[in-house]
Amino acid sequence: MNSHPPKRVLLVDDHKLILDGMKLLLHPKGCVFFEAGNLADARQLAIQEKPDLAIVDFRLAGDSGDTLVRELRYHSPHTRILGHSYTSDHAAILSMIEAGVHGFVQKSDRPEMLLEAVDTVLAGGVYFDELSRNLLITRITENRIEEQGFQVGETTYSAKELQLIRLMIREMSAREMAKEMFLSERTIEQYKFRIARKMGVKNMVGIIRYAIKHGLLKADEL
Repeated sequence: MNSHPPKRVLLVDDHKLILDGMKLLLHPKGCVFFEAGNLADARQLAIQEKPDLAIVDFRLAGDSGDTLVRELRYHSPHTRILGHSYTSDHAAILSMIEAGVHGFVQKSDRPEMLLEAVDTVLAGGVYFDELSRNLLITRITENRIEEQGFQVGETTYSAKELQLIRLMIREMSAREMAKEMFLSERTIEQYKFRIARKMGVKNMVGIIRYAIKHGLLKADEL
C-alpha cells in the first residue's frame, strides 16, 4: 500500500480535449487534478491548492504560458512546472525556458515522453525534449560568448558593446539605450564612438554590414 499522498497536478490548457487526454494518460499515477483554461484561473488555483506539478501550454486564451510560468514561480515556488505545447516556434519555447519551466515537451511527442517528463520533473529533475534541449544548449553557448566577449581578428567586443550594437540596430535613442543598459547617455555616446572606431566605419549602414559580416549579428536579428 502506498503511504505517500497523491501528487496534486494543475493542468493548464484552453482545449478541453487536451485536458481530458492528459488526465486519462496520468490517471494510473493516482494524481489529484485541477484544471484551468486561462491565466487568471490557473493563478487562483495555484494560490489555493499549491500543486506539486503544473503542466502548462504556451498558448492560452488572451495570454501566453511564459507569463503564467513566472506567476506560478512567484505564487507557488515549490510547484514544479512542465511546458507542454504544439508550438515549435523557437522564440516561444525559449520564452518558456527563460521564464523558469523545469521541462518542456511538445504535444506531438510520444505519450511515453510526457509520462517520463512528469516523473523526472516531480522527482526534482529537469526534462527537455530534443528540440527544446538543442535550443537551450544554443542559448547557453550564445550567453557564454556574450559573457566572454567576441573576438574579430585582434579586436575584442565586450558583452556591453555587443548589447549596444543590437540596440543601435533597433534604432533606439541614446536615452532609451541608457535606460535599457542602466548607463548614462554620455557613457552610451562614448560606447558608440568606440564601437565605430573599432569597426572603422562612419554610419549605421557600416555598423550593420560589419556586424553581419563578422558574426556579431545574425540577419534575423535585424
